[in-house]
Amino acid sequence: MTKLPVLLAAALCAAAPSLASAAVIWSDGTFTAPLSQPKFTVGTDPVGAYYTNTVGGSPAYLDSADGNPAPELRTSQYGSEIALALPAPANAETWTIAFDYRRSNTWGTPQFQVYALASGTADLNSNLYGGLMTVTDGQTLLNVDLPSSTSDWTAQSFDVAVPSGMSVVLWRIASDGSTDNVRLDNIQVTSAAVPEPASLGLLALGALGLLRRRH
Repeated sequence: MTKLPVLLAAALCAAAPSLASAAVIWSDGTFTAPLSQPKFTVGTDPVGAYYTNTVGGSPAYLDSADGNPAPELRTSQYGSEIALALPAPANAETWTIAFDYRRSNTWGTPQFQVYALASGTADLNSNLYGGLMTVTDGQTLLNVDLPSSTSDWTAQSFDVAVPSGMSVVLWRIASDGSTDNVRLDNIQVTSAAVPEPASLGLLALGALGLLRRRH
């Protein structure tokens, strides 16, 4: 049996600390009440907090229902939304955002959106009916439809590439004008660091060296 696979495996293990490593960024199943304000401003408003707009005077709120004794996040009337602001990573990372989701209505389709902000503001009241949120000095990372109706809690999970050079990552359950009764529970955000080019280069050079020694 050749020693080359063993040597390559050893090289991979040696490089592993500089490659991707997973970490829990946010994990929440008990919640605090969302802050009722229509805009989030980088450097002014707190991160690690939930936000809701005040459309129709009925913001998102905490609720216990459906046999679930612990509080869950729930939207109310048309246009009510939930957002979570988190600190952005120093370097590029891939985030996995997961949560339990339930909605009893059959009219309309909620959207899950993720934004990265370097500075400026995000307006939760902008484009309430199926559009993207207005942000200054930022970019949209994800915009996908959620199930319009579920008979029970369902697990939702999304991978998002977060670039470097940002200050805040903000995700939003967006309204299309009919997204009342969206419920969220067991929210978790984890990250896997993107390997740095230098680390990948060293690994490739090591593997090349082993191949040259073999020949």
